[in-house]
Amino acid sequence: MDRKSARTIKLDGKIEDVVCTSNGCFCYTENSVRKIRTPEEIDPDNLNMDIPFENTLYRNSGTRNYITARVVIQSKRFLDAVPTKVDKSTVLAYLMEIETNLLLCNRIFKGIKKQIIQNDKIKIRHRNGVIDKLPVIEELDIQVYQFLMSAKQVQQIVVSIFNEFHEYQGKKLDGPHINKMLEKMEAMDSENPFLKNLKANQDIYKSIVDIRNAQEHPNKNRYLTIDNFMLHSDGKIYVPSIRYFNSGLQFEADIVPWMQSVIAGLLHLVEMQMLYNVCKSTLIPQNFSLAVRSIPESEQNESCPVSKELFFIQDLPPEAGFEA
Repeated sequence: MDRKSARTIKLDGKIEDVVCTSNGCFCYTENSVRKIRTPEEIDPDNLNMDIPFENTLYRNSGTRNYITARVVIQSKRFLDAVPTKVDKSTVLAYLMEIETNLLLCNRIFKGIKKQIIQNDKIKIRHRNGVIDKLPVIEELDIQVYQFLMSAKQVQQIVVSIFNEFHEYQGKKLDGPHINKMLEKMEAMDSENPFLKNLKANQDIYKSIVDIRNAQEHPNKNRYLTIDNFMLHSDGKIYVPSIRYFNSGLQFEADIVPWMQSVIAGLLHLVEMQMLYNVCKSTLIPQNFSLAVRSIPESEQNESCPVSKELFFIQDLPPEAGFEA
């Protein structure tokens, strides 16, 4: 078949969107992400006229995963909704990096949670005062390290996205510091509702950096302890937990709810920062307005559960609730 002829590509679910970056074009279906390469990309010199499209599996989960839906697809819809000066392909490549890191965080979180639920059913037996069996999560330290590394990476990429939107205005940040980004955003528009939403979770963002640094660069005053299952004197098994010290105990929490809150906080960071960037960088005339609608969970599409929509104000559906 001639390379210029129409081709059929077999996919494994409904197509939600196609994301094109400098790394290629990616077809997001509800069940997977597939990388598509055209004959022109594979053979730009036209040496083989019969070369087919290349269709390879990139990720075996698709837009049904709420992280993929809210990080990549929802953000792309924000970008498509209004004109800006930003290079969309660069921003989308960054968003795919965030997606990869958050999916890893979620996989670690789910794996630890599953083991805790399973081990919670184990009954400790005592034989002449000796413990018969105490559950343990293998390589817990390494898993927490990977989780924190990916969480911190998400924050650094968010700052890179901010720079992509605002560099032309001379507001690029010197380093990947989330707190400096928030300070710059406040200097630009202290009353911005998206900024206020971000600052409400500022403690979570700061704790990620502090805890990660304490694990990577501990000293006698600043360090992190990670406890596996522990049997206390009252006979109860305590689930895995973390404690962060900096000249005294600063933070302690059970690992599973802490990880869950970090993932939720980072998702919120991506959403609010993308809305801030798009709305502050829009090229629409001043007599037009933008509005954001939060989609109730009961109304979200199972195949792609995005949580927010961005509209020109005149395009709002009747009786839709929205945030100006």
